[in-house]
Amino acid sequence: MRFKKILVSVDRVPQRARPNELGRILNTWTKVLQRYLERTNDPKNDFPWLYSERSCVGMLSVAAWQAGGLGLEEWGTEKRRKGSSYRGRNDLYLQLGEGVWYAEAKHAYINLDSDDTITKKKIKKTIVDSKQSAKLMKRVPKSQRLAITFLAPACISETSDPEGRETWNSFIQSLEERQPSFMASLFHSEPTTYGREQQPLGIVLFGQHLLPKN
Repeated sequence: MRFKKILVSVDRVPQRARPNELGRILNTWTKVLQRYLERTNDPKNDFPWLYSERSCVGMLSVAAWQAGGLGLEEWGTEKRRKGSSYRGRNDLYLQLGEGVWYAEAKHAYINLDSDDTITKKKIKKTIVDSKQSAKLMKRVPKSQRLAITFLAPACISETSDPEGRETWNSFIQSLEERQPSFMASLFHSEPTTYGREQQPLGIVLFGQHLLPKN
């Protein structure tokens, strides 16, 4: 099983949000996923990112600990919606060095064989939903709020691109055009039999940093 890690620049994250520390967690996240796949070596391609956001958030929390920081999932905190406060939960608290972040996450399985318009709408909706969730946190500085979207693309293998690498590269490029604050991904080249079933291509972490309004 071969892997390709991609870490897109976190230059759009302001210095006060500690982009270097965040980058370390993202790099470690790709290593954690790779280690999981190598140790499980599931012939059925039962990848953790094919499940809900919970398994993806869990892997990111593990990455924070592995990088020397902290990760706490689903902890109780106060939120606000339409002027009213309520008790809710934050998906993930992250800390590394002097960097502290509060992340809200969403997950979507992206069928690249679907109509292009439908696919783009689903990606946009999931990204917007994660950002809206991050905005609900009440007692958290805006400079520390992160909206994270886990995107798991898949497609039917083509004879001209059996590993799905060209499709993957095109997918990554389309996400970069949305100008994320940060983005990390793991592509796994594990070709399936052409024409029989969809081939999971990997996982993308699309991140948005909620900047305070001037």
